[in-house]
Amino acid sequence: MSDLIKVLMLEDDEAVCEAYRREIEKKQEMELVYATGCEGAALNYLRTNPVDVVILDLELKEGDGLSFLIKAKQICEKKPYIMVVTNTGSEIMLGLVRENGADFVYQKTNSMYTEEKILSMIKKALPFQTELAMRKMAAEVATKADLVQARELKRYIYQTLVDMGFKAGTLGTAYLQDILHIALKEHTEVDDTRVKELYEETAQLNNTMSINVERNVRSAIETTWKQTNLEDLQMHYPFEWNRQKGKPTNKEFIINMLHLLS
Repeated sequence: MSDLIKVLMLEDDEAVCEAYRREIEKKQEMELVYATGCEGAALNYLRTNPVDVVILDLELKEGDGLSFLIKAKQICEKKPYIMVVTNTGSEIMLGLVRENGADFVYQKTNSMYTEEKILSMIKKALPFQTELAMRKMAAEVATKADLVQARELKRYIYQTLVDMGFKAGTLGTAYLQDILHIALKEHTEVDDTRVKELYEETAQLNNTMSINVERNVRSAIETTWKQTNLEDLQMHYPFEWNRQKGKPTNKEFIINMLHLLS
């Protein structure tokens, strides 16, 4: 990444583009290199001009944000950090957006939404995202024998949880480590039934009951979400959760972490 963070803006509302342009001009570390409301124009720009960040609306003048995400994966040698800012509340659409490369999704209907807020979150997230990309690159060039070492995988899972804010040495953190480790080795989709089976397998591994595993995992998630600064937490857990409940469910957390770690 160059000294300036190069930002591409893909947004159909010219007033919104102008608001971001003004905010970016205030920030010495950022540069708005291109702004458009058309999917095709943005893709053409990316073919010859790598950027560090894409701020993406899903509703565009030409094309749409989801289509852009799918095509951008094919043409970007180095994936930019993609911040989706949208009015849509469809969980199905937001899920598809995350699956296809969005690093963070922020809804414009959120009362805390401002252009400055979005840029501040990008500035905080980008170093972590770069580090994560370097980890993945290192994993890709590692030998197959290194990748299948269970000890290394478990240590990586555990460190990721601790970095997120989970307490080291607690049962909930240890059970989550085992659950994620078992599931990652399988390389299969996890649904409601499989989550229950993972509780049982983890219980057998630790000579306890599955209800104890489920309860300790729930407690660990609740404690982390209560005691960790939410902005810091979102840097490590770039997924939405039910704001009324104040935390993700066990199943949501496990499935999202599998996407993040795989």
